[in-house]
Amino acid sequence: MNRLRIISLVLTASAALLAGGCSQDELLPYATEDSAIYFPTNNQMYSFIDTPDAEYADVEIRLNIIGPIANYDRPVAVEVNQETTTATAGQYTVLGGMVKAGAASGTVTVRINNDKESLAQGDLMLGLRLLDNDQFSTAIDPESKPPLVGGHDLVSFETVLTWSNDIKMPDYLLQRNFLRYVSYTALWVDDDGNVYGEQNKEGTRKRISAKYASNGLYSKNLARILREVWPEVLNVFGYLGTDADFLEKYPMINPGNVMDMYTKQLFHKLETYIYEYNQAHPDDILRHSDDAAVLNTSGNIVSVKSGGKTYELKLKENPPILVNPFGL
Repeated sequence: MNRLRIISLVLTASAALLAGGCSQDELLPYATEDSAIYFPTNNQMYSFIDTPDAEYADVEIRLNIIGPIANYDRPVAVEVNQETTTATAGQYTVLGGMVKAGAASGTVTVRINNDKESLAQGDLMLGLRLLDNDQFSTAIDPESKPPLVGGHDLVSFETVLTWSNDIKMPDYLLQRNFLRYVSYTALWVDDDGNVYGEQNKEGTRKRISAKYASNGLYSKNLARILREVWPEVLNVFGYLGTDADFLEKYPMINPGNVMDMYTKQLFHKLETYIYEYNQAHPDDILRHSDDAAVLNTSGNIVSVKSGGKTYELKLKENPPILVNPFGL
């Protein structure tokens, strides 16, 4: 399938939907062979922390499509990517992928086992790769990021599902890089290429451009705090839904809106928690855990070039947890 044709379908098909020109029972004016499919993120996480006695969990991994909405179910072809898989065959089952009739997105469902003995040693990972079939193509140029591709920055045919019995990253943090509003740090590098969130006492570390800090700093310690202070489900930028009845239960989080008092209250609660804890524990303030890293919207660790060198922004020495005030 012609890649330029696929990309052009995004704009035409989306415009038709916005104009109300087709119902769920109608096809857009393209044949089904014009449909393409992709993962909107290449990192997925699941934790058995709330269901320690469960034998398994069925995890639905989201897919986005480009092209027509069909009035019948369409199967998705997917295979295991052994290069990014650490789990053994007996620790997971790929149950299949599907885009339901009338849907503009779909899912790949994976059953993962709560193998406590293995999970006690560390996280397990399952890599998945989308394939072409009679219904969908993967002929999208990953470097072309059309503005209407699912509202996401990423077009990927591969993803990795990671599961554990430890805390997991809240799903809402990566929505339009909401993480950048939650936690940030300055970035300093030493002569060996190690990256830190603080200058050392000797003052020998060099500052990396502050623009990279805007991606947001994540760690499991931060996730534990958010789990205690905020609701487990947050409708960041309305990604869960925007219907009136839904918004009553899950108000939209919009840090760019100065009139959004609900968001301001959430951040005030988080800031207060961190401030009061640090005041009570001046010699042991809240810090990120040793997995602290600057992440992009796909959940990947950011790499930057500075001074002719490339640095992966996985931070040393557990930087302090700081709430980003920008946009609030």
